[in-house]
Amino acid sequence: MTRSSVPISYESRIAKLSLNEAELPKVDSEFEEITEGEEEDRKQKLKTKWAALEALVGSEKRIRLIAEDLVQHFERRLEATDGKAMVVCMSRRICVDLYNELIKLRPDWDSAQDDDIEAEKKRSNVVKIVMTGSADDGVDWQPHIRCKLRRKALTTRFKDTKDPFRIVIVCDMWLTGFDAPCLRTMYADKPMRGHGLMQAIARVNRVFRDKQGGLIVDYLGLADQLKQALATYTESGGQGSPIIDTAQAVAVLLEKYEVCCDLMHGFDWSKWMTGTSYCTSDSPWKGFHFFAVGSMRNRYGRGCAIKRCRDSSCSLVGADCRDSCSARSPCFVYSVASSPAVASS
Repeated sequence: MTRSSVPISYESRIAKLSLNEAELPKVDSEFEEITEGEEEDRKQKLKTKWAALEALVGSEKRIRLIAEDLVQHFERRLEATDGKAMVVCMSRRICVDLYNELIKLRPDWDSAQDDDIEAEKKRSNVVKIVMTGSADDGVDWQPHIRCKLRRKALTTRFKDTKDPFRIVIVCDMWLTGFDAPCLRTMYADKPMRGHGLMQAIARVNRVFRDKQGGLIVDYLGLADQLKQALATYTESGGQGSPIIDTAQAVAVLLEKYEVCCDLMHGFDWSKWMTGTSYCTSDSPWKGFHFFAVGSMRNRYGRGCAIKRCRDSSCSLVGADCRDSCSARSPCFVYSVASSPAVASS
């Protein structure tokens, strides 16, 4: 059965808020769109609350902390799986400030002038802001304000897995009606709820190649809003849950950990925790070949874990060993399913 979407995992990395009255900014014009349809009295109250919250969320110290965490998190994420990321900010002002902090930490991530593709090809990662604006906006904002044609070009580039444009920072744009299957991670730092929240997180649940799931990294504390949105999703006819519960994920991890411990039963693998190599000339582990559990199961069956050639000098594995080993001594497989018996391959 073909999947229409992949599961979404949730990770809370809340950055605490701190208020500095001197930094209270003017409310961004997009507030008018957010509160469209509200009664005027309620709209004024919401505007006051929004301005105060924007000041908290966009404080200089907090943005700096988020930038530091985001860089470390994304780089670790790339070590595990390739993919692109979207950062959702509360206002255009915060988008620009966060971008500047990211570039301070990683100058080579800077967007080239006029989005010069040739210049950016030499970089491993590139960060860009996608937002609307006008000539009335500040000088610092102008490099990030593009015409519709240039924004369309960025859309195409972001969907290209080979393009170094890997991180996009947005406020409202690209949160609905935009599909980039290679998008795996969303860093959320904007108040969202209900349908708008569900639309936003759905950006990372598109099926793509070997993509096992998307990840929502929450910097603001959207867990309650997410639960409410999921309840609405289910009540309106949505099947299942698009979010993986953290407790379920931990349970699966512990299960896999126990399987690995069973596979290694009888062997002292404590030095692995310190990074000490077992592959020394006098090591009893010489001649052993380790495989990822998934690959082993696919080729040798569910319980297979370790392969070893009878010739300790053999560096070949599996079928290659059977075909080429000078000793003509077939490999054998330790099988948890048939332990302690040895299953011949």
